[in-house]
Amino acid sequence: MKTFKMLLLAIAALCVTACENDEAAYIGVPESIELSADASIIDFVVNSNSNWTLTVSDPWFKITPKHGSGKTTLKLGVDRNVTGAERTSTLEFTSADGSIERVPAYVAEMDITAAQTVLVKKGEQLTLKIAANVEDWVYTLADGAWLKEASKSEEELVFDLDPSVKFATNVTAKITFTSPSDPVF
Repeated sequence: MKTFKMLLLAIAALCVTACENDEAAYIGVPESIELSADASIIDFVVNSNSNWTLTVSDPWFKITPKHGSGKTTLKLGVDRNVTGAERTSTLEFTSADGSIERVPAYVAEMDITAAQTVLVKKGEQLTLKIAANVEDWVYTLADGAWLKEASKSEEELVFDLDPSVKFATNVTAKITFTSPSDPVF
């Protein structure tokens, strides 16, 4: 009788283990991830019922950790986007049973707008209204030594015109906007 009970317990334990192993592995990941044009770092959560490993299709993504199980918070950082172009990548999560979940990740392009052409009369200030999706934009000035920065804010860039400079015709200056963000990871 004692042997029968032990056999029954062993069969029950085997059934429970078998039932647990029949459950398909899943990895709960976001549908997609979008980062701002500024180089940035975000956290996101992955839920799973098995171990998983992560691979990334592009080297400019920095992710930690690259493996986990259960509820895991991941930190995703990207190298600064100096191209100004939109970048995409794929995060690939592979579970212990070989099933794969792919998550597209996007880095938005930098978007800074200001008037393309502005005419300024002698003695006036040049004021450019700025609309940007980055907070820390900077500018470089080419062929504009006659412009002196008077003020700069997130929404506006103001130049004084050097009154000693005399022009017989309209003169062009080129202002290029960039974002110098660089994440610490």
